[in-house]
Amino acid sequence: MKRCNLLMDDQSPKYFKAKFNIIFACALLVCHFAFSQMKEVVKVDISIDKEYQTIHNIAASDAWAAQFTGLWPDSKKNQMADWLFSLENNSDGSPKGIGLSSWRFNIGAGSSAQGSDSGIKDPWRRAEGFLQDNGS
Repeated sequence: MKRCNLLMDDQSPKYFKAKFNIIFACALLVCHFAFSQMKEVVKVDISIDKEYQTIHNIAASDAWAAQFTGLWPDSKKNQMADWLFSLENNSDGSPKGIGLSSWRFNIGAGSSAQGSDSGIKDPWRRAEGFLQDNGS
């Protein structure tokens, strides 16, 4: 088996230095071209006196990232609910939450209870189901 070196026989340090210099020169040219193409600064005026659009709902999705939150203690679930949905401010004036109107997540089909029999190898991709064993 031939030993693999960083510097091959036909690739001396001079070769790498020349290659680096070419790449560096190309990068400088790209930067110069990009900056020379810059347009004038665009000034944006925001008027809060006139309403152009009203957003009635704003949502977010956690997919599988929040699948175990139902197992958390109530205090942590309530804190998370405040962070997600609250429109109130804290005593220092900072927002209590981000004011979502809805929050989506993977409701699952019970693959967590099936374990490896579900055919889903990664346990984090399995999900609890809302259907209880008694059918409720």
